[in-house]
Amino acid sequence: MRLKLLTAFLFFTTIFSSQNIIAQSLAVNTTGAVADNSAILDITSTAKGMLIPRMTKDEKNGIVAPATGLLVYQSGPDSTGFHYFNGTLWVWLANADAKLGWLTTGNNGTDTAINFLGTLDNKPLMLRQNNFWMGQLNTSKKNYFIGAASGFNNASGILLSAFGDSALFNNTTGNGNTAFGSGALKGLKGAITGHVNVAVGNNAMPSITTGGQNIAIGDNAMFSNETGAINVAIGAGAFENAKKGDGNISIGLWSQRLNDSGYNNIAIGTQALYNNDSSRNTAVGFQSLFYNNRFNNVAYGYGSGTIASYLQTDPLLGIENTYIGYASGYYTNTGSKNVAVGNRALQGMGYFNGDVPGNDNYKRNVAVGDSAMLYAVGSDNVAIGFKTLSNSQYGGRHVAIGSRALSSTSSTYPNTAIGYLSMDSITTTGANTALGSYTLATAKTGSANTAIGNAAMYEAGVTWATLTNNTAVGNNSFRKGRYYGNSAFGSEALSADTSGIWKTAIGNVYMQNNLSGILNAGVGVSSL
Repeated sequence: MRLKLLTAFLFFTTIFSSQNIIAQSLAVNTTGAVADNSAILDITSTAKGMLIPRMTKDEKNGIVAPATGLLVYQSGPDSTGFHYFNGTLWVWLANADAKLGWLTTGNNGTDTAINFLGTLDNKPLMLRQNNFWMGQLNTSKKNYFIGAASGFNNASGILLSAFGDSALFNNTTGNGNTAFGSGALKGLKGAITGHVNVAVGNNAMPSITTGGQNIAIGDNAMFSNETGAINVAIGAGAFENAKKGDGNISIGLWSQRLNDSGYNNIAIGTQALYNNDSSRNTAVGFQSLFYNNRFNNVAYGYGSGTIASYLQTDPLLGIENTYIGYASGYYTNTGSKNVAVGNRALQGMGYFNGDVPGNDNYKRNVAVGDSAMLYAVGSDNVAIGFKTLSNSQYGGRHVAIGSRALSSTSSTYPNTAIGYLSMDSITTTGANTALGSYTLATAKTGSANTAIGNAAMYEAGVTWATLTNNTAVGNNSFRKGRYYGNSAFGSEALSADTSGIWKTAIGNVYMQNNLSGILNAGVGVSSL
C-alpha cells in the first residue's frame, strides 16, 4: 500500500516538475480508478485526508505575493480555519453551521451567552453600507456613532454619541458631545473643538465650532451658533440665527430666533424675544417682547411688550421696563424704567399718540391693573386699578388708585385720585386731590381742588364751569359745586350748591340746600 502511494506521489511530482510533459489528469487512490476528466488531480480515500499547510495568522500575512486561490489553514489566534487569497485579501472559509457564523439570510438557534456581533480584539466595530461609513462603536474612547458619516472626521474626541445622518460629522477634538438627528452638531462651519454640547433634532446646532456647554432641542434649534456657550434652546427654530451669544435660554417655537449676539436673555413662549439682539431681557409668553432691541426689560404674558423699543434708535431708551400680563406694554413705542402689571397695562403708550421714536417722554411709570394707563403718555405716574389713567394725555406725576380713577385726564399738572371713579372725567388743568369713591367723578375741568370723602364734589364742574380752589371734606360735601373758593366740611355740607363762590360750611349738612350766594358762612347742624 505504502509502495503504491509513494509510486503515485513520485509520478505526480515528476509530471508537474517537467516543463515538457503535457498536462493530464492524475488519480491518487488505492483502487486503480481513473481520474475524473475535469480534475488535474483526483484523490480518493475513505480513511485519510489531504493535509493543507498550517500556520498562524502572522505567518499567513507574511506570505509574499500570494497567488490568487492560495489555500492555507490558519491555526490562530482567531478566525481558525481555512483561508484563501482572492487576489486582494485573505478570505476566511467559515463553518457552514449557522450557529458558528452570521448569515445574510439570518441565523437560527442563537445563544446570547456565546453568540454576538462584534470583535474579539480591542478594535472599534465598524459599520458600512455599500462600503460607505455607517458608524463606529468604540468602547475604548467611549464613542458611539450610528448613521451615514456620523462621527466620520473624529480625530481624538472622546465620550461622543451620535445618531443620525452626518451627526457629529466634523467633530475633531471636541469631547463629551451628544448629537441625535440628521445633521445635528454636523460642523458646517469647520472643525468642532467645543466640548459638552447636546443637540437633538434635525439640523440642531449644526454650525458649532468652538462653542461649548450648549443644549439645542428641536428642528433647526441654535442653527447658526458657532462660538456661543452655555445656551439652551428648546423648540423648532429656537435661537436659530445667533452666532455667538452666551448664557441665553430660549424655550418655544422661534423664541429669540433673530438674536445674533445677545447674552443672558430668557425667552419662554412661541416667538418670545423673536427680534431681540440685545441682552439681559426676560420674556415669558406668546410674542412677549417680540420686537425688543434694548436691555434689561422684563415681560410676562401673552404679547406683553410686543412692540416695545422696536423703533427706538437711542440705545439708552426703551430699557429696564417690566411688563406682566396679557398684552401689557403691547405697542409701547418708547420709554424706560416703566412697570406694568395687568391685562393691557401700559399698552400703546406713545404709539397711538403720534409720538416720535427717540423721545424720552414716558418713563418711570407704574401701572397695575386691567388697562391701567392704556394708551397713556407721560412720566412718573402711578396708576393702580382698572383703567386708571387710561387715555391720559401729556401729563405726568399723577397718582391714581382705584377703578377708573383719572381714566381720561389730559392735564399737564399732577392730580391725585384715590377711590372708585375718583376724577374719572377730569380732562384739563390739574393739581387736584380726590380721596374717596366718586370724588370729583364727573368734573371736566378744574384745578387746585381737594375732595375727601365718599362722593365729595361728585357732580362738581359737570357743566365745564371754572372749578378751582375748592375744598370738600365729608360724604357728599359740595357735591354739585360749580365755581371757586368754596369750603365744605361735614357730611353733605354745601351738597346742593350750584353757583356759590367763596362759601364756607362746617358741620353736618351745613348749607345743604343753599344753591347760590357769595361769601356765605355756615356753622352747625343743618344751617342754611
